[in-house]
Amino acid sequence: MDNVVVRCNCSCSFLSFDKDKNDSIWYITSYMDTYFTEQINIWAVIKERIKMAWYALVGKKYYLFDIVLDQKTMKYLVEQLKKRV
Repeated sequence: MDNVVVRCNCSCSFLSFDKDKNDSIWYITSYMDTYFTEQINIWAVIKERIKMAWYALVGKKYYLFDIVLDQKTMKYLVEQLKKRV
C-alpha cells in the first residue's frame, strides 16, 4: 500500500493518503495528535466522550471518519488541488 502523509503547520493533526495497490482505491484518513486534543479540562473531555457515545447509540455519525476514493475520483481531486495551489 502506498502512503502519503500531510501534516498541518503546527503538527497537531495530519491527513494520511493510502492507496491500495490491488484495487486502485485511495483511503484518506484524518488524525489528530492526542497531546493537542487532550489539552482541555476533565469536564470537557467527559462531555466529548458522552457526546461520542450518544452518537454511537442513536446511529448518528461522529465528526471523525475515513474517506474512500476510487482512482477516477482521486485524479479529479488532484486536478482540482493543482488548479488552486
